[in-house]
Order: sequence, then structure tokens, then C-alpha cells
Amino acid sequence: MSKNKRKALPEGEKKADKKAAVFKLVTLIFVTGGVFAVYRILMQYKYFEIVLGAYLVALTALLVGYIIYNRGMTRKSITVDMLPDDWSYERKIEYIEEAERRRKGSSWMLIFIFAFIFTFAFEMLELFVLPWLDKILS
Repeated sequence: MSKNKRKALPEGEKKADKKAAVFKLVTLIFVTGGVFAVYRILMQYKYFEIVLGAYLVALTALLVGYIIYNRGMTRKSITVDMLPDDWSYERKIEYIEEAERRRKGSSWMLIFIFAFIFTFAFEMLELFVLPWLDKILS
């Protein structure tokens, strides 16, 4: 939400928005910790390439699923004025509300997508950046 919309919200809705945001952040932290811990544990075994491949497939599937479910994000910034004139007002509102329902309904996918991305980012740092820094600093 933009700052202007946030100021227009009543105090109770602002608190609800803050609680929802904190809940999502805590959920993201726990899910990321879980995904990372499982990754680290499974990487200790003999066939660690399979683990990396499985995580990459899972991330790809989540990304593709998110984009398909949200219809390619094509409805994100559509207003009532942009829709065809021959549609009724109710149909236009329903079209816009469906996009919002889909966005909210797929937010759980984003949590897992970011968890996998953070896991891979940390792994890339550990594999490439830290040895490079160690080499430079030693």
C-alpha cells in the first residue's frame, strides 16, 4: 500500500496490517530456517547433487506456479476505467477483485520462494564469495 492509502485507514486496520506483516515476517524467518536446515542436513549425504537439483526444481515449480496462478501478473494495475465499456460495472469489479483474491491466495508461495532464494543466496556466498575474500585477506 502507498503511504496515502495507509494514512486513510482507521487505527484498527493499521494495527491489523502491522500484525499481518509481522506474522508474515516471522513465518518467512521460520520457513527459511527450516528450508535451510533441511538443505544443510541433506547436503551431508553422498548424493548431494540430487538435493541441489531437487531444491532447484522446487523453486522453479513454485515460481512457475505463482506466475500461472496470478495469470502472469497482467491484472496488477488495472482499474475499472481500463476494462471494456461493454462490461457491466459489477463484472469489472469482480474482475479486479479476483486478481486481488489470487494475489492474497498465493502469498504462501512467495514465502517459500523467498526461503529457497535466501537458501541459494547463502550457498552461493559460501561457495564463491567467502573463499574469494579469504584468499584476498590472507
